[in-house]
Amino acid sequence: MTKLSSSLPKEYDEDGLGSINSDLVARPTDTQMVIAMIDCKSITRDIDTGLDIATARILHIEPLREHEAEQAREMLSNAQERRTGKRPIPGIVDGGTGEILREGSGVTFINGAKS
Repeated sequence: MTKLSSSLPKEYDEDGLGSINSDLVARPTDTQMVIAMIDCKSITRDIDTGLDIATARILHIEPLREHEAEQAREMLSNAQERRTGKRPIPGIVDGGTGEILREGSGVTFINGAKS
């Protein structure tokens, strides 16, 4: 299983996430489509199993506009189907991921505000 580092490289401060901060705050349950470049930040070896686990690092990330987001959703769906041989679960690639992940989490949003 690959892990994902929770921060961008310290020397990089021009990621595009800042440009959608107000959208994320105003509509925290909306799904945002982004495009990102990654590399491997580190590799951890599990001594018991001998497995090497990579931690991916986001090098650059930019939000997509709506027409770009639609194309990206289609590309994401096609890539997942090519990798797994199955069509993605409805809601995962089409923008409903946030609702699916929050279901049963105990976090409730009313009109975009956490309650």
